[in-house]
Amino acid sequence: MYYPVFLDLSGKRCLVVGGGRVALRKVISLLRAGAEVTVVTLSCCKRLRKLGPRISLHERSFNDSDIDRGLMLVIGATDNPEVNRAIYRRASELTIPCNIVDKPDLCSFIVPAQVRRGDLSVAISTGGVSPRLSRYLKKVVAGVVEPVHGELAAYLGTIRKRLRSELPRVDLRGAFWEKLFAEDPVKLIRNDGWEAFRLRTETLIASQKQQMESDEKK
Repeated sequence: MYYPVFLDLSGKRCLVVGGGRVALRKVISLLRAGAEVTVVTLSCCKRLRKLGPRISLHERSFNDSDIDRGLMLVIGATDNPEVNRAIYRRASELTIPCNIVDKPDLCSFIVPAQVRRGDLSVAISTGGVSPRLSRYLKKVVAGVVEPVHGELAAYLGTIRKRLRSELPRVDLRGAFWEKLFAEDPVKLIRNDGWEAFRLRTETLIASQKQQMESDEKK
């Protein structure tokens, strides 16, 4: 059983060993997360080489010294079993999280299938037992989680920051969120538009502020 977690990789050093299409996908996902990516590979696909300015690319064989304690995580994406085992062994010695693609027995973490809509991410995992099912479920979730959900997440992020100063009481903030989601926000946006949802949000904030002022006068 795996423990689900989202890692903050912004500015963190990560290593990918391998230079094919799978390695390319891993590198791109790490870059999107803001990681500082080093790639070690004997052969490199053209698209990966084009990322040169954004990554540290070393076109050579993997060495144990490529994995040091400063790394946040390691991903092995080679087709050489001996190299994969060497990567996992070295990472394990230094207790650095390691994933060898399609080799669950050589993984201390697995990468879930993911649906992203802006700041909103939905991760899907079968614990490594059926990656094909994860990909299938990703398509199902992608049909449900739409761009509007990502837009909603971004908007509510700004509201959350406001509430920390405008509604210092935890109970009133909690009551605000309960009331806001008492009516399906996405349905309201689809039917009446964003302005209607923003108006509803502001009305509820004002109501909670009035409650706070009323309580303070008592």
